[in-house]
Amino acid sequence: MNETIRYPKELTPIIKTLIDAKITPVIVGGYVRDTLLQYQSKDIDIELFGTFTQEQLISILKPFATPHLVGKSFGVFKSTYKGYDIDFSLPRKEYKTAKGHTGFSIVSDPTLSFQEASLRRDFTINAMGFDLLNNQLLDPYGGYNDLNKKILRVVNKYTFGEDPLRVLRAMQMVARFVLTANKVLIDICRKMVSENILDELPHQRIATEFEKLLLKGKRPSLGIIFLQEIGGFQYFNEFQTLTPTQHATLHKRLDHTQTLHYTHNTQHFIVILAVLVEQLCKTSQSSLLEKIVLQKKVINQTLQLLDVTFDLNNNNDTKAIYTLATQIDIALYCTYLATRNTQHKAITTLYNNAKKLGVLHKPLAPLITGKDLIALGLKPSQKFSYILRDIYEKQIEGKVSTKDEALALIQEKIV
Repeated sequence: MNETIRYPKELTPIIKTLIDAKITPVIVGGYVRDTLLQYQSKDIDIELFGTFTQEQLISILKPFATPHLVGKSFGVFKSTYKGYDIDFSLPRKEYKTAKGHTGFSIVSDPTLSFQEASLRRDFTINAMGFDLLNNQLLDPYGGYNDLNKKILRVVNKYTFGEDPLRVLRAMQMVARFVLTANKVLIDICRKMVSENILDELPHQRIATEFEKLLLKGKRPSLGIIFLQEIGGFQYFNEFQTLTPTQHATLHKRLDHTQTLHYTHNTQHFIVILAVLVEQLCKTSQSSLLEKIVLQKKVINQTLQLLDVTFDLNNNNDTKAIYTLATQIDIALYCTYLATRNTQHKAITTLYNNAKKLGVLHKPLAPLITGKDLIALGLKPSQKFSYILRDIYEKQIEGKVSTKDEALALIQEKIV
């Protein structure tokens, strides 16, 4: 890996202005880690070291973009500039004062050393910085070496356990970057779980970490294995119902799912959630999804996907395809089928045929609606739904192909 951190040249005027003001800007956190791994990012965190006040900092940054202070005690200023989301923050120390992920007292101090400021970080690979004044990688806790060796290691074993969210951050990070958690980390997380510390986390935080695991994880299986190793299945107890063989199948399919093509993140998320819970009973499917997913709509779409069955021997049957389109987005369904790594030719045929028929993402549009029945002189009643269902059935069977044919058939029945 290259130790040089290349920041966007568009930010040069801001960096130069800060340095001219005797402020030392240091890129910190995920941007440093991701750049070393040759990942691109539009989110940049910059810690500012020196002797200055918040008012002076606002005055310095204002010509470029109005900075928005996020929590006065945090000393974090959010700004958008040239397409980049930038967090300018003051070095700080954190002191545990209450339970939960947010139970900390924070003291900002721009005169801290980088080593002191980065002691609050969770993992060594997140505790690196790049000094933009001296063009130097700052790595007081050996994160660069850990990144090379693919090891996930804590910065401070005495304070790591104060934040319950770090258990799930470890889970998703071993999966995202294909890392091995060292023994100290595993032991700490195991102790945290045994003390029911996950109960302190709000639903939103749990859902966010699982979303990172499933959408960004190169190998999501590693996160599930880590969760099992630290005793996390006592909280996500639905996984305990799976046999060792089922777990092996789950791990293989989760990782294969990440190799497929998706048109958008929601499609990806629904598909991998379906894979995650597929082998569970219906009750466990719902309960696990409720724990790890925030959007009710996504949960419903996932369960709907799991309820669909289709015989791929019928992938040339027009009526069968039209009927399938009334149940599910066929493109989504084909992607889900592809996670099984079998019958690729049949799945492709289904996809192409649905596309030709115009029902890849939505059902066949009905020739007749309730307004048409009213125009024929019929009054709204329960009979409406029967007539509409009957005529739509004939439409997908190919017995009527135009609106006039459908209207004529309805009038014939009425007479």
